[in-house]
Amino acid sequence: MIKKSIFTINMRNARLLTEVNAGIISYLTTVFIVTINPLILSRAHIPPQDVFLATCITIGFACILIGLRTNMPILIGPTSAINSYFVTGVTGNLGLNWQQGLGVVCLSGIILLILSQCNIRKILHANIPPYLTQATVYGIGIFLLWIACAFSGIYTWEKQQIIWHWQPLSYFLLAAVASLLAQSLKIPGHFIIGLGIATFAAIHLNPPHIDTAIALPHTFTQSFMALTFPEHFSIRVCAAIFAITVIVLFDSNASLNMLLRNSPRETIDCSRPIEAMGLSTILGSILGTSSTGTYLESLSGIHSGGKTGVTACVAGVLFLITMFFSPLLHIIPPSASAALLFLIGWNIST
Repeated sequence: MIKKSIFTINMRNARLLTEVNAGIISYLTTVFIVTINPLILSRAHIPPQDVFLATCITIGFACILIGLRTNMPILIGPTSAINSYFVTGVTGNLGLNWQQGLGVVCLSGIILLILSQCNIRKILHANIPPYLTQATVYGIGIFLLWIACAFSGIYTWEKQQIIWHWQPLSYFLLAAVASLLAQSLKIPGHFIIGLGIATFAAIHLNPPHIDTAIALPHTFTQSFMALTFPEHFSIRVCAAIFAITVIVLFDSNASLNMLLRNSPRETIDCSRPIEAMGLSTILGSILGTSSTGTYLESLSGIHSGGKTGVTACVAGVLFLITMFFSPLLHIIPPSASAALLFLIGWNIST
């Protein structure tokens, strides 16, 4: 009775079993991020094992927080768009090291937390034309397509010609085709199915050397509390903070609008999700991962009957359990993870 009163299950005609099932489906359609996030952020020289652990903890905390705080069946956590910009923009073009980058992420999280108290979603909804928000989202999708190709390892550019690497390319195509086929058959977790099939093929061709698939989580090696704050707010630092904050706000605003139209929640200008993103972004920067945004894959849970925060909380608990499967991270082909990122970019930009 206590749980039902917290999540107002009876008021929304929701059944607890249905909510749990929706949470599991939401988890299955989103869990691929724990493989993509280390792949991308390792390019900024953050240890991938640290990123994996930070990602699982951050998403687990974020989903439970948004479930309790907003009672919405929406999942949040580090997204592909934001972590890609962290690598190419913050630690790439702007020249900050990853420790300074995490400091920028933390400051952005604090700004998001402050903006959430100013009802920022209502302001955005009233003043930003929908086509401008949608154009920003399309741009993010095209950016992800480029990142996926650049990080996939399926080709190199040598002497003004493309050299294809056929084994990574085969994993890339296998993961993409299997994911699209599962999606066309409306099978929940189509991304993880495609990733699993490509990984199975990689194991068959190159047997890995791991002792067990389940193990106690490793401790952080470098990223925990490694963030550093700038002594002087130079133009580069201010540009990084501004860019990350804008990406999170525009991307998440568009995603939240779509998700809330499909959920029982009527208040489309509610800023509590932004508050949850701000808090989880601060946590993620302390642990060693990029900013938090909204997962559009939450639609799978909503379409499966998820109406309350129970859905998000169940998914959050499952992400915390995922920490114990870290040995599997070493057997997943990077090109297969890049294929999922490519499909995400394609879905966003079309």
